[in-house]
Amino acid sequence: MSNRPDRELTPAELEAFGQELDALRQRSLADLGEADARYIRRVRGVVRLCCWSGRTLLMLGWFPPTWLLGTFLLGLGKILENMELGRNVMHGQYDWMNDPEFAGRQYEWGIVGPADFWRHTHNHVHHTDTNVLGMDDDVGYGVVRLFPDLPARRYAELAGAPDRRTLRPALQLRHLVGAIFDHTAAHLDLPFARCRDGVTRVKGSGRRRPHGRRPPTPPCVRFRTRRFRPCG
Repeated sequence: MSNRPDRELTPAELEAFGQELDALRQRSLADLGEADARYIRRVRGVVRLCCWSGRTLLMLGWFPPTWLLGTFLLGLGKILENMELGRNVMHGQYDWMNDPEFAGRQYEWGIVGPADFWRHTHNHVHHTDTNVLGMDDDVGYGVVRLFPDLPARRYAELAGAPDRRTLRPALQLRHLVGAIFDHTAAHLDLPFARCRDGVTRVKGSGRRRPHGRRPPTPPCVRFRTRRFRPCG
């Protein structure tokens, strides 16, 4: 972790930095082509093959080797769908193809968390205010203490501290989160950290203010809860 003091960039530095980013974007767009389209289509094909093969083999799961192979293939398909297919497509990386199957705003993946949740929490909140404390919940989600400005909690220290005394618990907690990643990712759009801390954002600003013991649920969460509530 760097201890260098923060400083504000001068207008000239900001302008130069912006020009570098614009130039990088133009180089990246100019490099797009049929090879990229073939790649993402191959990834989609591998995902479908792994998932269907895994599910088929699991129908014969009473035979241990078949169960192991089916579990491996289905897990591989889900990992590829999450990290290589769905994540990149919903970032809008393949919108230039004008293919409805790879449209970032319409794509729906096959994991527990709906794509709309991820698009709001990751694409909008995280990428708009990246690593800004109080704005970006992706800074540890209250479980991992990544910055000295975050409050020190014992479980957070165990999850994120790099020293030898807490390295083993940190690895254990990260492995646990990894094992249930599909379900933890489904809750990223819910304001658990703000409910825990008893604060909410002031509408129209990045400031936070305290409120009562039961924080009001944001309208988007209330709407989505009704939308995705199971029938019956």
